[in-house]
This record gives sequence, C-alpha cells and structure tokens, in this order.
Amino acid sequence: MQHYLYAVWFRNLDAAEDDEDREWMACMFVTGESAGEAQVWGDHLALAYAVRRPEQQFLGSSLESETGGDVPPEHLASVPVIAVGHEATDEEIGW
Repeated sequence: MQHYLYAVWFRNLDAAEDDEDREWMACMFVTGESAGEAQVWGDHLALAYAVRRPEQQFLGSSLESETGGDVPPEHLASVPVIAVGHEATDEEIGW
C-alpha cells in the first residue's frame, strides 16, 4: 500500500465574491494500491461532501506521491490518512 497526498479545491458559493476564503482547499493522504485508485477514492469523498453541502462547489483535485511534494514536513503530521474504501466522516477528514 502506498500513501498519496490528495488535494481538493472547493468554492463556497455562499461567500461574497471578494471573500478570501471563498475558494479553499483540503488535503488528506489516501492509502491505496495505485495512484489511480487513490485519486478516484479521494474524488469520491470530495464529491460526496459537495452533495451534502451544496454551497460547496467541487473545483478539482490533484494527487502527489507519498512524500507530500512541496508541503512542509511540519504540516504533514496533521494531514489525515484515509484508506481506499473507508467512508471517512467529515470530522476525520477535517473539512
């Protein structure tokens, strides 16, 4: 199993156009057999969140290797780890 850093971007449709928090991102490690499997599972979780919270528009996502790319190491310790197939709660993911 590999860890992949999954990042997703949302737009809060209820926020004012000039609100700096109108567009925001969330990150999690997704553990799976392949990058493709991790990407699909991350998108599944993100799109399910957008369905539950219609004011949150899914804008897109990306996936990086297990090293976390450009994420500072001190931030990686606080990133949740979600296994492919686990229907993580909003609290587990932190969005």
